[in-house]
Amino acid sequence: NSTRETHMNLPLESQVSSLEESKNLAALGVPQESLFWWSEHTTPATLWSEDAANRRVIWNDRQYSAYTLSEIKQYLPLGVKSYRNESGGVCSQDSINERGERMSELTGADTEVSACAKHLEYLLQNKLITL
Repeated sequence: NSTRETHMNLPLESQVSSLEESKNLAALGVPQESLFWWSEHTTPATLWSEDAANRRVIWNDRQYSAYTLSEIKQYLPLGVKSYRNESGGVCSQDSINERGERMSELTGADTEVSACAKHLEYLLQNKLITL
């Protein structure tokens, strides 16, 4: 059910990558292994909590991993940091390589998990990292 809430009273959808972000990450080759996943077998798409790494779950082009923040961060470079900016609490990301050079521009979103998903997408699209 898409209105489930966690112990922190945040909707689960606010704690995982969105359907659009999940689709983009799948297209960029991010492994489809996560605790939660989106299915477009329903309208609107539904967020499921069965273990997406369980291969008994039927995967096709209408199912996508819905990554938690910790799942996304495992793919990001160590130099990535996140913080709240002064313009309304939007989380931003910045990636610095081992030489102290900026690898990407700042990305912003409403949630930290979304900012990280967009940041990972940017790094992969621009071939700044590989998985």
